[in-house]
Amino acid sequence: MELHIKEFEYQNIIKQQMYKQLATLSLYVLLLAFALESILYDFDYAWIILFVAAMTIINLNFRKKKKILGYDLVYIDEDHRFFYNNTFIEMKDLQNYVVSKETITLNFIDYSIMIEKDEKLYDYLNQFAKNTKPINVKKTKLFIFCMAILVMFFSLSLGNLVLGSIYSYVNNIEMVSFSTILIPVIQITSILLGVAFIFFVAKKFKKGIGLYVSLLLIIFYIALPFIVSNDIHRLDNGRVYTRQDQKLTLYSHYKKGYGKLERQIKNVSNKAEVGNYQSVLYLLENQKIEVISLENETKNDKLFSKINNHMYLGTYISTHYTLTIRDDKAYFEKNSSPEIVKLHRVNNHMLYFKYKRDYYFIYMLEKQKDIRVYELSNNRDLKLYLATDSFEMSNSQTSNEDTNKNESQNQTKESNQDTTEQESDTTDLGNDPERVYFEKVYDLLIAQNKLENPCFDYQLNAKGYPYAVVSTNDEYTLSLVFNKYKNNDEDYEIVLEKYIKKSSTQSLVDFYLVNTKTLEVTDQQRDYW
Repeated sequence: MELHIKEFEYQNIIKQQMYKQLATLSLYVLLLAFALESILYDFDYAWIILFVAAMTIINLNFRKKKKILGYDLVYIDEDHRFFYNNTFIEMKDLQNYVVSKETITLNFIDYSIMIEKDEKLYDYLNQFAKNTKPINVKKTKLFIFCMAILVMFFSLSLGNLVLGSIYSYVNNIEMVSFSTILIPVIQITSILLGVAFIFFVAKKFKKGIGLYVSLLLIIFYIALPFIVSNDIHRLDNGRVYTRQDQKLTLYSHYKKGYGKLERQIKNVSNKAEVGNYQSVLYLLENQKIEVISLENETKNDKLFSKINNHMYLGTYISTHYTLTIRDDKAYFEKNSSPEIVKLHRVNNHMLYFKYKRDYYFIYMLEKQKDIRVYELSNNRDLKLYLATDSFEMSNSQTSNEDTNKNESQNQTKESNQDTTEQESDTTDLGNDPERVYFEKVYDLLIAQNKLENPCFDYQLNAKGYPYAVVSTNDEYTLSLVFNKYKNNDEDYEIVLEKYIKKSSTQSLVDFYLVNTKTLEVTDQQRDYW
């Protein structure tokens, strides 16, 4: 029997090298984790220093070794012994062997030998090895990978604790919730106990269980933040709040569980909806709202004079908005339903009013040409533009005869006029030849089962271009839009767009080409211009 030996090394040297590499790798991962946490806590230069130190360590200790070319040939005698490296080696001392892609590693009591892979040797090696089957290299590599992930998780949790404490001390801020330190402490403890179990219990009594224990630890680490109740609720502009015993505590400059105490609000029901828009905090319950300014309020009427007696217009999908502010009142129209509402001032540049059952915030921009209106019920941030024509108030809105009777009569008359105009517009839209093209694409979408809540609302935008809302829900709206950049006498292109309400983002879904003569619809199956 002959063996082709590639490498020979004593077991004590292998263990020393392995421990050194593990220590070096652990230090490298620790420094990288601390660098990442430093970025999240806005430590400007600390993360650069930590990152450079980590890269220096890994480059100095893990340089590529020169590959050994060729194999030394040795012969095993009748007594199952062979002589190599000035040593007699007996096959009866073979503990186990590991099979890789190109080599077989023979692990003896005192030394390790790497030989050329030969499947004919398996039966011979099984006579001496304590493991009847070769060790699975893939499982071993997976176990090492899992352990590396655990080291990384341990470093991240430790970095979170250490750097969070430093961040709190330097910026004179406090811990928002006890879960801020509870979660990383549990994560660190579970990893330490799990690793100790793997190396001191599982390795001794049942080999191979370490892989499954490490996988369970990884799952537990990821799931723990969702298991432990977290009473931190996020707002905009780096603000968060907590609730306890009908008391709301507001924090600013929030970073990973730490924030600056801003104020406490008592007697806040647990059922109350809490939110903020720009620089106001609102509490909504049972159609009643409480608005709290988050800025220092100083009297400044210049901003109000800029928007007084001006009309602002805006469109959201098929919803049309008209807003005019006059004498501390708002003349608000939504879908041609005019109503005079009372304005409430919050601070220098904020107003709010109630329209039917919904609340709206008016945020005045520095420019006179536009304002922002926040629709609380649908979480919409709408931008309304200054109308080109001056707003002509009706007699009921401009005269001093402001009795409830006259206002009610005039509003009813205007509503009827708007309804008549709306019906006339609908009739005109029904006779629009381009509507047929949109209906054909809509029929194809129905046939393709691409619409969850199908509807067909054909409209013309402010520039006179047609569009149609074909599906809408609480999360998104699908609309068919006329492509003015690619159309001719024979082909009419329509674009399917998706609007995400929560993020106020729009994306392309598909393009459709309608033949104006045959009315045949072609699905172009692309989502880019």
